[in-house]
Amino acid sequence: MQYILKGAVEFNEPGVFMTFEEKSEELIINNGNLGYDRILSNRAINNCKSIFEKNIFNRYKLEIIDVSKNPQTAIEENIIMMPLLIRKFPKPELRIIGDLSDTSKVLNELDIT
Repeated sequence: MQYILKGAVEFNEPGVFMTFEEKSEELIINNGNLGYDRILSNRAINNCKSIFEKNIFNRYKLEIIDVSKNPQTAIEENIIMMPLLIRKFPKPELRIIGDLSDTSKVLNELDIT
Protein backbone atom coordinates (compact mmCIF):
# COMPACT_ATOMS: atom_id res chain seq x y z
CA MET A 1 0.00 0.00 0.00
CA GLN A 2 2.88 2.36 0.77
CA TYR A 3 4.22 1.81 -2.75
CA ILE A 4 0.85 2.69 -4.31
CA LEU A 5 0.47 5.79 -2.13
CA LYS A 6 3.96 7.01 -3.01
CA GLY A 7 3.27 6.55 -6.73
CA ALA A 8 -0.01 8.45 -6.50
CA VAL A 9 1.33 11.30 -4.38
CA GLU A 10 4.81 11.82 -5.81
CA PHE A 11 4.38 10.76 -9.43
CA ASN A 12 0.65 11.23 -10.09
CA GLU A 13 0.44 7.58 -11.16
CA PRO A 14 -2.66 5.42 -10.86
CA GLY A 15 -2.46 2.31 -8.75
CA VAL A 16 -4.47 -0.84 -8.18
CA PHE A 17 -4.55 -2.81 -4.96
CA MET A 18 -6.25 -6.16 -4.96
CA THR A 19 -6.73 -8.51 -2.06
CA PHE A 20 -8.71 -11.65 -1.56
CA GLU A 21 -8.09 -11.88 2.16
CA GLU A 22 -9.05 -8.47 3.54
CA LYS A 23 -12.45 -6.85 3.36
CA SER A 24 -12.44 -3.15 2.52
CA GLU A 25 -13.30 -2.30 6.13
CA GLU A 26 -10.28 -4.27 7.40
CA LEU A 27 -8.02 -2.70 4.79
CA ILE A 28 -9.02 0.82 5.86
CA ILE A 29 -8.42 0.09 9.53
CA ASN A 30 -5.15 -1.76 8.95
CA ASN A 31 -3.70 0.96 6.73
CA GLY A 32 -4.69 3.62 9.24
CA ASN A 33 -2.93 1.70 12.00
CA LEU A 34 0.32 1.45 10.02
CA GLY A 35 0.74 5.23 10.10
CA TYR A 36 1.76 5.61 6.45
CA ASP A 37 -0.56 8.54 6.13
CA ARG A 38 0.29 10.59 9.22
CA ILE A 39 3.13 12.74 7.85
CA LEU A 40 1.42 13.26 4.50
CA SER A 41 -1.92 13.94 6.19
CA ASN A 42 -0.44 16.64 8.41
CA ARG A 43 1.22 18.21 5.39
CA ALA A 44 -2.04 18.01 3.42
CA ILE A 45 -4.01 19.67 6.23
CA ASN A 46 -1.55 22.55 6.44
CA ASN A 47 -1.41 22.95 2.65
CA CYS A 48 -5.20 22.80 2.36
CA LYS A 49 -5.73 25.45 5.02
CA SER A 50 -3.14 27.69 3.41
CA ILE A 51 -4.64 27.32 -0.08
CA PHE A 52 -8.16 27.94 1.17
CA GLU A 53 -7.25 30.92 3.35
CA LYS A 54 -5.35 32.59 0.50
CA ASN A 55 -7.82 31.83 -2.28
CA ILE A 56 -11.36 31.35 -0.99
CA PHE A 57 -11.12 33.02 2.41
CA ASN A 58 -14.08 32.20 4.68
CA ARG A 59 -16.26 30.64 1.97
CA TYR A 60 -15.52 27.05 2.86
CA LYS A 61 -16.11 24.43 5.52
CA LEU A 62 -13.25 22.06 6.21
CA GLU A 63 -13.87 18.88 8.17
CA ILE A 64 -10.84 16.80 9.08
CA ILE A 65 -11.44 13.12 9.80
CA ASP A 66 -8.85 10.90 11.48
CA VAL A 67 -9.79 7.51 10.06
CA SER A 68 -7.70 5.69 12.65
CA LYS A 69 -10.04 7.13 15.30
CA ASN A 70 -13.19 6.99 13.17
CA PRO A 71 -12.93 4.02 10.79
CA GLN A 72 -16.69 3.91 10.27
CA THR A 73 -16.57 7.25 8.45
CA ALA A 74 -13.78 5.94 6.24
CA ILE A 75 -15.92 2.94 5.38
CA GLU A 76 -19.01 5.06 4.69
CA GLU A 77 -17.03 7.51 2.52
CA ASN A 78 -15.09 4.70 0.79
CA ILE A 79 -11.73 6.17 1.80
CA ILE A 80 -8.93 3.75 1.02
CA MET A 81 -6.08 6.17 0.19
CA MET A 82 -4.89 8.95 2.43
CA PRO A 83 -4.46 11.83 2.61
CA LEU A 84 -7.61 12.59 0.67
CA LEU A 85 -9.48 15.83 0.11
CA ILE A 86 -13.16 15.32 -0.72
CA ARG A 87 -15.10 18.26 -2.09
CA LYS A 88 -18.79 17.62 -1.47
CA PHE A 89 -20.20 20.87 -2.83
CA PRO A 90 -20.66 22.07 -5.43
CA LYS A 91 -21.53 18.80 -7.10
CA PRO A 92 -20.14 16.61 -8.53
CA GLU A 93 -18.11 15.24 -5.67
CA LEU A 94 -14.38 15.52 -6.26
CA ARG A 95 -11.50 13.63 -4.64
CA ILE A 96 -7.86 14.67 -4.60
CA ILE A 97 -5.26 12.28 -3.20
CA GLY A 98 -1.95 13.56 -1.89
CA ASP A 99 -0.36 16.21 0.27
CA LEU A 100 -1.86 19.10 -1.78
CA SER A 101 1.58 20.71 -2.17
CA ASP A 102 0.97 21.74 -5.79
CA THR A 103 -1.24 24.78 -5.22
CA SER A 104 -1.99 25.43 -8.89
CA LYS A 105 -3.01 21.80 -9.42
CA VAL A 106 -5.34 21.89 -6.39
CA LEU A 107 -6.91 25.19 -7.50
CA ASN A 108 -7.34 23.83 -11.03
CA GLU A 109 -8.89 20.56 -9.82
CA LEU A 110 -11.26 22.46 -7.54
CA ASP A 111 -12.04 24.92 -10.38
CA ILE A 112 -11.07 27.91 -8.25
CA THR A 113 -9.79 30.94 -10.11
